[in-house]
Amino acid sequence: MLGLLVGLVAGGAAMWMWRGRLERMVQDRSPEFRSRLADQLGRLEVRAEGAMDTVREQMRSKVRAGQDYLRSGQPGPDPEAPHQAP
Repeated sequence: MLGLLVGLVAGGAAMWMWRGRLERMVQDRSPEFRSRLADQLGRLEVRAEGAMDTVREQMRSKVRAGQDYLRSGQPGPDPEAPHQAP
């Protein structure tokens, strides 16, 4: 999951850095190329939204689990105790 987020950030940074060059390239190409590129960007948007939804749900789940744990009043694990494998 972390790799996906790093990839999204890297892709966004690349788009920001080479935005002018990409705009010139797209303007010089045929309308068909521009149409295909627009379609690909739409698919990328859908995939990014799906990834963000997945991350959002995982975060909600972890926060709720933490809230439930804190409200239960159960003591936490003893940091001095030796680690036991399950």
